[in-house]
Amino acid sequence: MPMAQTAVKTLHFTEEQIEQANRVSLVELAQQYGFKLENGGRKAFHAQNSGGLYIFKDSNRFYHWGSDSKGGAIDFVMKYSGKTFVEAVAQLIGESYEPYIRERTPYTKEEKGPLVLPEKAQNFKRAYWYLVSVRGIEPEIVSHFMNAKMILANESPIDLMSHATLAKVFYGQDWKQDHRISLGCLWDGALERYLQSHPEIKRIVFAVDNDYLSSDKDGAFVNWGQKAAAKWCGMYSEKGYECAIHRPHLKDFNKDLTEMRKGRTPEDLDRQRETELQAEFEKNAVEEPPDEQEDEYER
Repeated sequence: MPMAQTAVKTLHFTEEQIEQANRVSLVELAQQYGFKLENGGRKAFHAQNSGGLYIFKDSNRFYHWGSDSKGGAIDFVMKYSGKTFVEAVAQLIGESYEPYIRERTPYTKEEKGPLVLPEKAQNFKRAYWYLVSVRGIEPEIVSHFMNAKMILANESPIDLMSHATLAKVFYGQDWKQDHRISLGCLWDGALERYLQSHPEIKRIVFAVDNDYLSSDKDGAFVNWGQKAAAKWCGMYSEKGYECAIHRPHLKDFNKDLTEMRKGRTPEDLDRQRETELQAEFEKNAVEEPPDEQEDEYER
């Protein structure tokens, strides 16, 4: 059903004012915010102890590889001072702004096709060996899903079972006390249907992949899994659910599980992730990461 159009009070700056705000020197701005800059390549300064903040002097833009955030002076002030877009522009140009009224455009939800499952496996011995010996999943949990006929020919809910195993083996929790739903990649249709039949559920924890080394078609880092989790948190919070995100230390919960089965700690995994991410970024650190098409600055 389309959403009703509603009038929303928003604030407007001219293009000249926005350009003026983004012309403020990021090098000077970073120094004002207490960052100590050092050489970070032919085209960049690196901010010490910043978690991966780079300032590109030629384009007057920044990129922070640890959080995949980037932009100009306005975005920098928003990120490091917690200001809104309006407050950031006002700070940078020192001028007033004019309110105006804009209507939201109607939105129609796209209908998804039916969920099609693969055929069930005829023999579970090989699947059992693989899930327990290779994937590190607790035998009790594998047996539970097999007895419930929830493991099929080629795909099974490996991350779901891995998350349950982590809860049981490493955190001493009863893995059966929570509902767990395996989503279809980055589609939440299964969750919507499950919530309709379980109105007692009031809290949702999104535990999806941590795609910290993924990139878009232009080569810019995009954490697709966590981006979707953040979107879902907003969507389901508006529906009245208490929402949180459980992010794996490495790419997914099975990778966390197999590494922790080897005796590695969560701190070890965090260091591995940071090392991998920094190494990936520094391969091209001398060049500014590709910029996505700028949204129109109208907030």
